[in-house]
Amino acid sequence: MLVVKKGEEMRRLTKGLLPFLVVIGALDILVMLEPDLSAAMMFTLLLGIILFAGGVRIGHFVALGVLLIPLLYVKVERLNYVLLRMSAFFDPGAAPLQTSYQLRQSLIEAEAVAAAAPKPNEHLLQRVPRAQLTLGLGRARRAMNDLRGAREAFERTMGDLEPVTHEYIDTSFQRRLGRARVELAFTLSSLGVSTPERIAAAKAAAEWLRRAGGNPLELAKLEDLGKE
Repeated sequence: MLVVKKGEEMRRLTKGLLPFLVVIGALDILVMLEPDLSAAMMFTLLLGIILFAGGVRIGHFVALGVLLIPLLYVKVERLNYVLLRMSAFFDPGAAPLQTSYQLRQSLIEAEAVAAAAPKPNEHLLQRVPRAQLTLGLGRARRAMNDLRGAREAFERTMGDLEPVTHEYIDTSFQRRLGRARVELAFTLSSLGVSTPERIAAAKAAAEWLRRAGGNPLELAKLEDLGKE
């Protein structure tokens, strides 16, 4: 490897770091013309790790980072979609459609798979992957404030897992079913459903969470929801 062959020369700016910067700089410019800032940052990060392992001086990295801060700031300001993509990651429900398109398409695909009719004579264990999918789908829907879609997904999860847990003693199945009950209880509360239904769901979720030694804060909230 070239980094290993250079040896002590890697500690010199002109013969160590600079030649690699010229190569990665040219590659980054081509990628950023796409524009694809994330790919350029990934290339630079990978090269930085390799150079650091090869013995480049820390001071060179620090100086280079200070020089690049203004350039990166201007680039991020110009490419406003980068900030929007970051906001879509932390709050997908509030993100504009153009920045959360891939996430929404993934949810549509997952919804289609989850809604597929069970096959004739389907084995109970074949329900588990579908239940995992609908549980994740429900949590994503809840994060996006699609409470009705979340409720439907959690109820499908419970419908798939309840007969499985009756036939098979497996803590992973019980854990997924319990988590679906917890998520459903909170979802029903947010939807403002009738008191008896909310109380029944909250009590079932709290009972499981208490047995599992789950999050005390979640348990306290469920116990409050389960009160008359």
